Amino acid sequence: SVNEFAPDTGARLARTLYATAAGYYAPGMALGPQGEIAFTGKSAEGLFLGLENAARQSLFTVSTTPGAQGRQVAVDAQGHLVIAGMIPGSSGTNWLLLRYDASGAPLHTPVVIDRHASATEEPLDLILGGEGVAYITGAAGPGTTVDPNGTQAVTVRLASNGTIDWVASESTGVRGMGATLALDGSVVVLTADDMSLVHYPVVGAAIPTALKLSATSVRGGNRIKGTVTLSTNTGAVVKLTSSNPSIVSVPSTVTVPSGVNSVSFGINTSKVRTNTAVTITATANGISTSAILLVRR
Repeated sequence: SVNEFAPDTGARLARTLYATAAGYYAPGMALGPQGEIAFTGKSAEGLFLGLENAARQSLFTVSTTPGAQGRQVAVDAQGHLVIAGMIPGSSGTNWLLLRYDASGAPLHTPVVIDRHASATEEPLDLILGGEGVAYITGAAGPGTTVDPNGTQAVTVRLASNGTIDWVASESTGVRGMGATLALDGSVVVLTADDMSLVHYPVVGAAIPTALKLSATSVRGGNRIKGTVTLSTNTGAVVKLTSSNPSIVSVPSTVTVPSGVNSVSFGINTSKVRTNTAVTITATANGISTSAILLVRR
């Protein structure tokens, strides 16, 4: 069941029962950008996944892949669900990575990671990056000890189309316990056994390096142009914001296509009674760059 409680009294406000998964556990849940709640676990039919909207109405439930179980789930900015779970192998278990849209339709074929014939390979943390990318860390083979079931701390990057962009492993750690994104765009993983923090650079990330305006001062009511430049030509969707959108408005996003490292966009201004400085910010992969526009009366 999914239960909601009042923060001040602890009284239960809502409860939704999911009979399909009764008798099993649900180890993962996540809050989405629109207040939706995703949850995953296990049912008699396999990996169990569900989604409720902000009004706590069930949008869908699905059971897939007999014997599998969900461990972690996340909801990206588009409302898509990314799931990391486990599936039985010939001996031991393997990773199972899935992605669904908000209606319960799969977005790519299931991804199975099997790096050891008999070890218990399990994903232990799942985080989201930009562009629909997910990073998953946990325990997977091959181990480097004499133990035939030994594992390593393994981290993978799952692209939005279901491909694995890169795989990193640490021979001194038997499992990756947690992951986060650093301000410089690197992926930071905490490993167990020989405890360590490992930083992996985000290969191919297009990080904003400059935001230039065609004019740094403009009379209110006129339109100017902005140009955002990235560190690579791999392309990216860049989020744009204005510190005062009633005076300076920008598109919510702008796409830098693959093959180039910059793109221009329009900036609209409104008439003002007093000169006003407004900050415009471009953000991609957790990194931002800004420029200040003076709007004159």
